[in-house]
Amino acid sequence: PHKGEGEGRTRATPLARRLAREADLNLSAIAGTGPHGRVVKADVDAAIAGGGAKPAAKAAPAAKAPAGAPAAAAAPVKAMSDEQVLKLFEQGSYDLVPHDNMRKTIARRLVEAKTTIPHFYLTLDCELDALLALRTQINAAAPVKKTDKGEAPAYKLSVNDMVI
Repeated sequence: PHKGEGEGRTRATPLARRLAREADLNLSAIAGTGPHGRVVKADVDAAIAGGGAKPAAKAAPAAKAPAGAPAAAAAPVKAMSDEQVLKLFEQGSYDLVPHDNMRKTIARRLVEAKTTIPHFYLTLDCELDALLALRTQINAAAPVKKTDKGEAPAYKLSVNDMVI
């Protein structure tokens, strides 16, 4: 398994999961050909056409929820332990901050968003030579002010400032 992948969990795109569910197929029986062995639409289509996957096991019928009760939430994702997370980074390259309730809530919501919402990443190559030259000129023209640590420019523009 890859880092961050739970044991027994099959990596699959949201479309592949839906298609497998609709075809009543067990995702773990389908060999993934996508990045890091991820099951993609073509894998599910091939399994449907070739009968290469077993039907999913039927779950026991759930007890009927009372009227007005919220829909059942998806099973929570098992979080990595602090030791597992710290092993991912070089010793001394981070500061440990205690987990207060606000940080725990933020972390839980981020994990929930990343695991339940499909994400699409776009990349774009840009030639920023003129922008970088302008940024250098503007930063060089910044007035200097005195601080406790000596003199520092009153402002310093970043590339992100310029892009936005």
